[in-house]
Amino acid sequence: MVFSEIKIAFKTQLFKGYQLVFILAGNSEKRFLPPKCTGGGMKFFKVHFLVTKIEYHDALTEMLKDSNEKLSDALEKLMKEMKKQREMHSANFEPDHVSLLATEQCGEELRNSKIREGLSDHKKLKEEMMEQREMDQKETNDKIDSLKKDHRRKTVGNAIVFPHLEQQKQSNANKFVELEVQKQLNANKFTELEVQKQLNANKFVELEVQKQLNANKFAELAGHQKQQQQNIGA
Repeated sequence: MVFSEIKIAFKTQLFKGYQLVFILAGNSEKRFLPPKCTGGGMKFFKVHFLVTKIEYHDALTEMLKDSNEKLSDALEKLMKEMKKQREMHSANFEPDHVSLLATEQCGEELRNSKIREGLSDHKKLKEEMMEQREMDQKETNDKIDSLKKDHRRKTVGNAIVFPHLEQQKQSNANKFVELEVQKQLNANKFTELEVQKQLNANKFVELEVQKQLNANKFAELAGHQKQQQQNIGA
């Protein structure tokens, strides 16, 4: 065995850390020494041991390659079998299952849509009511201020001549303002009742959707039970 062959063997890293030792013994055999062997108890291994290790490594590599090929074949067969089982399961499964799932999904989307619409309408009406209340309050305050100013002006001019008439006039004006305020409060109350009515309608729709979903779920469970009974009977 030539020195270049020994170098190639060490490049495989099977004997990483070993030191080559050249000994003049007999026909000048080339030997190598493991690094842990020290002192007079050194054990020398002939070069043909290296060759044996290299051959073993090649054989092990071949076995590993063959094992990987077998595993790949087995995996491919398993995937084909799983695909076949899924196709058979899909073919034997009741067609109503797809319809039930689609109905359930549509019902869920409808329920969520109705809830979102109801919340959006409620928020919009609430904002409109707040704006209207602010406007009405401002208008009412302006009317009251105007009436007070008018009352003071007329009271100063007619306090002596028409005290009773001015008092009655102011009382009527205040009564008119109160009626206007009450009218606006009634309108706001009506709006609130309309909002509550819409929310109740949305709740009713939601309950109807949930009722339909429960019915679909019951039908789906009944279908599964029927399928299981058929499988047991088969």
